[in-house]
Amino acid sequence: MIDRSFQLLRTNPRLTTNIKMVVSSDDKIYLESFNTNKQLSDQKYKHYQLDRQSTYEYSLTKFFDGLPA
Repeated sequence: MIDRSFQLLRTNPRLTTNIKMVVSSDDKIYLESFNTNKQLSDQKYKHYQLDRQSTYEYSLTKFFDGLPA
């Protein structure tokens, strides 16, 4: 079978940022960065669990804390 979802998964990080949301089998939501450079490939930017009590904007700010603008 041909992988037909390839084009759907391809994104332009300049338009969509360097982050993706991942849902685990136990229904927890995580933020992960795309491996676009050495800093974002670091484990610090992988598997960051979202808190149900926090807003997305707050969680995103905490996730990218320490990276230059």
